[in-house]
Amino acid sequence: MSDTKTYNADAAAQGDTGAPPEINLGDFSVMIAIIDTVAKRGGFEGPELSDVGTLRNRLVTFVEYHQPRDDAGNPADGPAIQGEEGEPETLNIDEAEELTSE
Repeated sequence: MSDTKTYNADAAAQGDTGAPPEINLGDFSVMIAIIDTVAKRGGFEGPELSDVGTLRNRLVTFVEYHQPRDDAGNPADGPAIQGEEGEPETLNIDEAEELTSE
């Protein structure tokens, strides 16, 4: 696992914020994959689906907007959002850790 610093909320409340917490596109892609996996397994109830879908769409839009592009304007190799044929991608823990370290 990578070296990550823990964000100390008590220190932040006292003004000693230290290093800011970091998040990257890989983290957002992992969140999308988690939402897809939980939805596929039936982990959300009907009334929750609208909010979950809205959050997922916002995350996808954010990742696509910030995705590095090649000279032709096409997305460069980066975190994948969906698997083959539009099916949600399911990540194992090693793949998720690899994405978050990018």
